[in-house]
Amino acid sequence: MNKEKIYEVIKIIEENHIDAYFNITKDELYNYIDEILNKYELKDECDFYYICNVIIKKMFGTYDSHTKLLWKNIDKTLPLRFKFIDGKLYIIRTDEENKDLLYSEVLKLNDIDVKQIEEEIKNMIPYSTNKYLETNIEITFYNGYKLRTLPSIKSDTKNFEFEVLKDNKTIKKSIVENNCLLTETNKPKDNYTFELMNDAIYIVYNKCKEDYEGQMVELVNKIKKISEENNINKYIIDIRGNTGGNSCIINPLIDFLQGKTVITLVDKDVFSGGRFAIFDLKNVNSKFVGTEIGTTLNCFGNAPSYDYKDFIIPISNKYFYMDTTYKHENFKYADTKEKFKELKQNKELFVPQIFKPDFYVENNIEDYKNGYDRQLHTAQLLISLEFNNDKNKKILKFENEKFIIYYNDCDKLYIDKMVNIITQRMPEILSFFKIKYNKKIIIKLYDNVEEYKRNIENSFKVEAEIESEKQGKIVEPRKYQDWMIANTEDGNINMQSLDLIRLNNDFSDYTEKEFLFNACHEFTHLCQQQVGSNNPGWFWEVIATALGNPECQHETNNSFTIQDLDERFDEIDGYGAVYKIGKYLFENYDYGFILSLVYDNDKMYETIIDIISKINQDNFGNKTK
Repeated sequence: MNKEKIYEVIKIIEENHIDAYFNITKDELYNYIDEILNKYELKDECDFYYICNVIIKKMFGTYDSHTKLLWKNIDKTLPLRFKFIDGKLYIIRTDEENKDLLYSEVLKLNDIDVKQIEEEIKNMIPYSTNKYLETNIEITFYNGYKLRTLPSIKSDTKNFEFEVLKDNKTIKKSIVENNCLLTETNKPKDNYTFELMNDAIYIVYNKCKEDYEGQMVELVNKIKKISEENNINKYIIDIRGNTGGNSCIINPLIDFLQGKTVITLVDKDVFSGGRFAIFDLKNVNSKFVGTEIGTTLNCFGNAPSYDYKDFIIPISNKYFYMDTTYKHENFKYADTKEKFKELKQNKELFVPQIFKPDFYVENNIEDYKNGYDRQLHTAQLLISLEFNNDKNKKILKFENEKFIIYYNDCDKLYIDKMVNIITQRMPEILSFFKIKYNKKIIIKLYDNVEEYKRNIENSFKVEAEIESEKQGKIVEPRKYQDWMIANTEDGNINMQSLDLIRLNNDFSDYTEKEFLFNACHEFTHLCQQQVGSNNPGWFWEVIATALGNPECQHETNNSFTIQDLDERFDEIDGYGAVYKIGKYLFENYDYGFILSLVYDNDKMYETIIDIISKINQDNFGNKTK
């Protein structure tokens, strides 16, 4: 019976898809179906669902992410939400009962390794971008209906046992589907909300739909009024999570944004009609911050759904294609089988067009823990840096496959040197952390100390807000000090220009070599951010001075204690002390042991206290810790 149903679904797709055999011949498909059905027994609806989607994926390959088989009614889900970060699956939202699982890494589900589960999901998910695959893995992990269809999960499963890693401890917990409300933690923002942020307005547009007719016009009228009252001309448009709908709804907002300064936030959940918002915003010269999106720009789509027993089948009946201008008048589609047959003669129209943001920024797990939106913060910084009100000042830009560098006329002579030095040192730093750094390194060089202070002080304010929330009391932001010539507080490398640094009396003899290697020091901090290091700040400097720029460091001549590092770093020769520790570490321990200290503060403190004792004893005959 289930085998017959497979052929019935394929027939529905054949009749309604604009070209069911674009990617495969009918003979090839039916041979594949026979092979699959001879190999797998379809015992129940769960088997039918999984195998049917495996076959549909075979039909369309990476070209059609819309056409698929879906359950018709899903009344309950697991009270967890997930996020793929740096190749690992984390829990970022729960109900009250399961808050102990927040920010844990998923290791197993029902004793099955998470990587095997992910591979089984991958086999049935049609996707044109890897980011869309990640999104669907995240969704499947809280959808009990879909989980029960996977080969490794029994179709009568009621309890889903998650094995997770949190704070270096393994936790096992059984979860059942329910209708419990999730907590507000990491809840997506409501559509059509907006907020005045300094000299810009932040606007959320995460669904191409209105709750009532005229909602978008109403929003635009409110924004117009606030803009006039506050002399606002800068806007941050947040379309993250926009999976589509009626792409014309955004038109009044686009009309309003003409001639304005705009930055748009995007993520991997932008899909289908959501990408039309990208075209519209590109046409008002918006810059984009975030990640790649969940679809290619040219793709099959416009998928009405067809009922089939307990399922629905969205089926693409159009093919959308465009040139690289992003102009709507150059965006076209074929909406009949005859038009598409003619279109197929031009194979260039089917080469995947992948959207890439101007500034690749991805929130890490520590950001979710701290309620810090790195992408939004980057947009705020960019809109004040790149689009500042000084129209006579020209910000220069260098970009290649690894770097985006914003710089000034005074920086021209050493940009190539900076790129070369970081590129040469990167392999050793990445080897130590055992990671890859796939996103572009963003470096911003400042020739104005007030602009640089605004950058770092904004980050200090965010840090203070996070700490205040953690501690349940007001924590004052750190104060800018003249020695703070570089930072990575916002997830980018921010540095004062060499000429600006030399105006500081304490750095009047600062060399170009020291300046360039300091960029490697800051890159080390980016890697520490990527691995989610919870070490105290001084131990970050132990690692960064030893790996990033050891040739520019000095060793202290004074004894010091662990309390000095924790409480009086700025009062003692802090950098001389941490480099002395780092030098000892890397001369006496292997990379594996040192890296373990990055993840285990108890082990780190025990090791460093012992090292300080040895350093003090060797140099000063002083055993004080």
